[in-house]
Amino acid sequence: SPPSADLYRVHGFVEIDKQSEEVDMKQFLHRGAILKNSNYIDAIVVYTGVQSKIVLNEGKYQFKKSRLDQAVNWISIFNMFMIFGLSALMSLLSLQFINENRDDSSPDNDETGAYYIFYKSQSNMASKSFFSYYLLLNQFLPMPLFIAMEIIKILYTLLMEWDASLINPETGAKFQAKTMQVHEEMGQIQYLFCDKTGTLTKNQLVFKDLSIRKTRATRSSSTEEVKASSKGEGDSDGEGSAAAGSAEEKANFLRCVLLCHDVVRINGVLSGASQDELVLMEELENEYGARLVQ
Repeated sequence: SPPSADLYRVHGFVEIDKQSEEVDMKQFLHRGAILKNSNYIDAIVVYTGVQSKIVLNEGKYQFKKSRLDQAVNWISIFNMFMIFGLSALMSLLSLQFINENRDDSSPDNDETGAYYIFYKSQSNMASKSFFSYYLLLNQFLPMPLFIAMEIIKILYTLLMEWDASLINPETGAKFQAKTMQVHEEMGQIQYLFCDKTGTLTKNQLVFKDLSIRKTRATRSSSTEEVKASSKGEGDSDGEGSAAAGSAEEKANFLRCVLLCHDVVRINGVLSGASQDELVLMEELENEYGARLVQ
């Protein structure tokens, strides 16, 4: 089949000893694939160079630009059109002023009135007026702002690379800035969504805190309240009833956590396929006194 960006679709025919055999994804190997339990194979390269699937799936590269850079670019474009518009308007007004005040009766048209700004050719006069006003109005373009922004980016790139708190304590690797275009985006981050693949979590799951019905459950009080709830202890007044209800809610929460999981205890050691459940069960047992027996 012709080259296609679809990674899961390959169709073709191979002719061996005048016998045609159909091939599909079962016989297709991507680059970097590893074969096991095979003594030998007959292989042929089908897609190379720009026809390979990895190249066809790359797409167009998009240059990274921060929102601040985009805003400054739009402001610069607007200022540029404004400069051209004002220059054209002022040159037309200058042409009108000169035509109204020049003395056509003079042979050279420059012996009366403001001769030093009167031109014999109107086209020459319009072009010179336009570029003169352009030079006067080009300060609308914030060129010093662009230079200052680049200098600031270089400076705080160096500060980030010199930051001792960004050094990996295990390998000693320092922070390295790959680009200076998106630094200011880091200061505008409000939400951080993190998955469990280890890219940001480093595959280290740490139990931080426990909240039950918008109430933080401390490690010291949870065990005592759960024991009291299990024994039915509590005062008869309203405050005692509220405390008993809170302890019962915590006890029910811990019961649900201890029952709804796939963790098993083998020879006194917790074991499970889900790392999340395993960490949760170990934390409840070590810190909150809620232990999975069997």
